[in-house]
Amino acid sequence: MRVPSIPANATSIGVDPMVYYFLKMNAILAFWIAYTLTRLLGASLGDLLSQPMASGGLGLGTPARHFSWRSLVWSSI
Repeated sequence: MRVPSIPANATSIGVDPMVYYFLKMNAILAFWIAYTLTRLLGASLGDLLSQPMASGGLGLGTPARHFSWRSLVWSSI
């Protein structure tokens, strides 16, 4: 069975701080693990939004994806 990458990456990002706090992981190692996993999650979300529906994406295309992401970021500031 194939595990979708977005939930797997998001879960891994959630596990990283728990391992840091409860198992006393090195802070630098925890940072780099989280950094790597967020890059993977961002790439997966970008692919989901921009790829055509025939390829399993939402078919928004690159310009719509950029506009929606910038709107989300600016609204959270």
